[in-house]
Amino acid sequence: MHMLTSQYNQQISMHKQQAQAHLTQAQAHEQQALIHRQQADLHDKQAMLLMQTSQQMTQNSKAMPVYSQQLMNQTVDRQQQENQVAYNNQVSKASLAFKGKVPSDEELATGHKSLSK
Repeated sequence: MHMLTSQYNQQISMHKQQAQAHLTQAQAHEQQALIHRQQADLHDKQAMLLMQTSQQMTQNSKAMPVYSQQLMNQTVDRQQQENQVAYNNQVSKASLAFKGKVPSDEELATGHKSLSK
C-alpha cells in the first residue's frame, strides 16, 4: 500500500513540474509575441518616418518621386521577413538615390562591398 502512495505522489509531483514547465513556456511565448508586436510597431513608425522624410525632401534627384511613390505604396508586412528585407533594400536604394547613385538589386544582393566605394 505504501508503495502505491509513493508512486502516486511521484506522479503528482511530475504533473506539477510539467504544468510549471508549460506555464513557463506559455509566458515565454507571450513575451516573444509582445516583442514581435513592438518590432512591427517600430517598423511601421520607421516606414511612416521615411515616407514623411521623402515627401519633405526637395525633388532634385529624378529618382525621388519614384521612391516616394514606392515607399507610400509599401506596407510593412509583419509576417514575412522577405518583405522586410525587400523594404530594407528600398531604404538603402532611397538613401543612395539622394547621393545620385541608384544600385541595382544585384548590387544590393552581393552585399555592401559595392556600396562602400
